[in-house]
Amino acid sequence: MFLWIRHCVAEKRGTRNEERGTRNEVDPRSLRTRVEIFRLNRAGMSVVTLQVGQCGSQVGSELLTQLWKDACGSVLGLGSKDREYRETSLERFFSVSSRGESVARAVLVDMEPKAVRASVASARRAGWSYHSHSVFHQQRGSGNNWAYGYGVAGTRWGKDVMAIVRMQVEQCDRLAGFLPILSLAGGTGSGLGSRLTQLLRDEYPKAFIVNHVTWPFNSGEVIVQSYNAMLSLAALHDAADAVLFHENDGLHDACRQHLGLARPALRDLNRLIAQHLATVMQPARPPTLPFYSCDPLGDLAGSLVPSPEFRLVSVQAVPELAEDIRDFTCYLWTSLLRDLTTGSRRCNSMKSPSHPSCVSRLLILRGKDTDSAEYAKLAAPSSFPAWVPPERGLTVWTCSRPLGGHEKSVALLTNELPASLDDSLRRAWDMFGARAYIHQYIEHGVTEDDFLSSFSVLEQVLSSYRHLATSLICDWIS
Repeated sequence: MFLWIRHCVAEKRGTRNEERGTRNEVDPRSLRTRVEIFRLNRAGMSVVTLQVGQCGSQVGSELLTQLWKDACGSVLGLGSKDREYRETSLERFFSVSSRGESVARAVLVDMEPKAVRASVASARRAGWSYHSHSVFHQQRGSGNNWAYGYGVAGTRWGKDVMAIVRMQVEQCDRLAGFLPILSLAGGTGSGLGSRLTQLLRDEYPKAFIVNHVTWPFNSGEVIVQSYNAMLSLAALHDAADAVLFHENDGLHDACRQHLGLARPALRDLNRLIAQHLATVMQPARPPTLPFYSCDPLGDLAGSLVPSPEFRLVSVQAVPELAEDIRDFTCYLWTSLLRDLTTGSRRCNSMKSPSHPSCVSRLLILRGKDTDSAEYAKLAAPSSFPAWVPPERGLTVWTCSRPLGGHEKSVALLTNELPASLDDSLRRAWDMFGARAYIHQYIEHGVTEDDFLSSFSVLEQVLSSYRHLATSLICDWIS
């Protein structure tokens, strides 16, 4: 009755082994072979990060800095568990140069040089670096036009960027997939980011693609942001395995209420996004494994995405604390989980408890005594549609190692509808009906039929999430 779609990770790994010519050269019955297979299964898989546009460059750079500092913060005197954590984290996101320096498995892409150069300089100050050939930029931006980023920049330079991606992939012993990071508001991140995601899907059909997108302020950052966001989401819905999202309005509120910032800047919002993503992306143990997840993107998508109809995943994490009060904070699982499920931090599905509006959840606990955490509320059957098996509603990953200077921390990923999607789609329809700014998109190859097709895709997404409790089970059974 329930179709839980998982990609065949074992098949992908087997294909890579066959390509290396190792499968038929060993006796599968020997102890050495069994030990080697166990070791290979524990070996971490690498993630190639694509930072597209100004927002993608800034968020990606901050994320990689937090990941690197967390992994390398205490190198001397590492115990076996800490060593495993460090090696898994670094293998996941960094390679080692001939000089012994950490080099990010990342590609920086923007149509203007300023943000890219700033990210490269910031990485060097932090202690790691980008590969010199992994940076691509031009001298002219996309003018906040999705059509220019997708049709013009994507056509002219898509192959060049993919050649850089291929170089990064070839340096991975075992590729887990790709993490494109972009904004939905502008032209380069949304337009070129969407095109690159589609090119990744075409060239690496078995690799996992988990996008992260930043939703613009509802008050408006760009006059055509509703167009850009809808065109992007429709493109990503077909190409990505999952789309993680943060909404700028929620991030702004969190910075004011929890970090004590009267007027948060964009760098504060980017830092908070990176903190949340680091809580998700650093090594953790799924419930069925005695070691860290080898395939982070595959395990994440397999835990959260039951069907191609449901790919949108919100991300929350606690604690969110100003640095000057961390030393005076008492970390308790009860208070952290309460903060995560109440007040302004609540995910959208918890704001309408009368009917199920989320498909699945992934809870990640980091710190001591994770076994003592009480999260029954998150696993309540009433939170999910009736067709979701109880064991599939909530997945829990754990890690005994603290993260980011916090004794304990929690991340919650929820497959649910973004709070802003309905309003953004309505505004896009209103602008399209008035033919506002349509000529700017037609000029660069986007037709009116492309708009209508994108709107139709997102109308179907809205309908699917809104009717979780009723119609979909009949469709899935048939």
